[in-house]
Amino acid sequence: MKKSAFLLLIALMLQSCMSQLVTVKFTPKVDKYTRPSLKEILSSKTNPSVLVRIPDQISTGEIDKSIFVSSAFTAIENEFVKNDFIVRDRLLFNRVMDDSQMLDYETLYSTTKVDILVELVNFSNEVKSINYYYDKYNQKQTMQNSYSQTIEKFEFKVIALKENEIAGIYTFYEIPCIDGCEFSYNSRTGLQPVRSNPVRNTRPTKSVRFLNYEDPIYNRNKNPSVRQSANNRPSLLPIESISVDELTMFMSESTRKLIYELKK
Repeated sequence: MKKSAFLLLIALMLQSCMSQLVTVKFTPKVDKYTRPSLKEILSSKTNPSVLVRIPDQISTGEIDKSIFVSSAFTAIENEFVKNDFIVRDRLLFNRVMDDSQMLDYETLYSTTKVDILVELVNFSNEVKSINYYYDKYNQKQTMQNSYSQTIEKFEFKVIALKENEIAGIYTFYEIPCIDGCEFSYNSRTGLQPVRSNPVRNTRPTKSVRFLNYEDPIYNRNKNPSVRQSANNRPSLLPIESISVDELTMFMSESTRKLIYELKK
């Protein structure tokens, strides 16, 4: 009897150390608000005119601001052109703004004939965490420790110039693994990406680098990428290493989502 119990204990211990292939799925997220007047404006125009604006005070993180602004303008404007919007010359609009600081949006409309002004008002990162995975039977299982992923957030404000009002606010999150990513999991070490086959969906995925304990980022106070484990050591949390090409890809994808919401 004691021998059977001992063997069972050994088996359970071995099982806890063994890894299994599991699937991780993040939930898509969109925050949006649309005034009915915006739908009326866009539905009444075959080719609505749009002007893209990026405020000077926007934060660009570790990306050079001039590169960020240039890449963002190109990506956003290209998507609107592809979807039959008339994209107005932002330099001409800026000149009108500089010459007439006190003009309201309605007066600007009569001067520039721009139907909607689309502003990229926020670009930032946030950490999204989950504490579950799906096993090989597609059954949802809960983990003791959470798994975190840094995601990009893009917030747009849409202004109807003729109506002189904010007509819509939209926040889009570039979240990976919506359709499922393959991970290795065991109860001791948690989730680890399967690097040879990291993703099982068709949407573009992000390049993720894993920090080691010597990485200088661990010395930064209140950094969201640092999480303390039970033994008081930082656990390896994936953070984004984003190239300009990836930024352009995410910006284009968020703009397509915005256009979809505008045309609904």
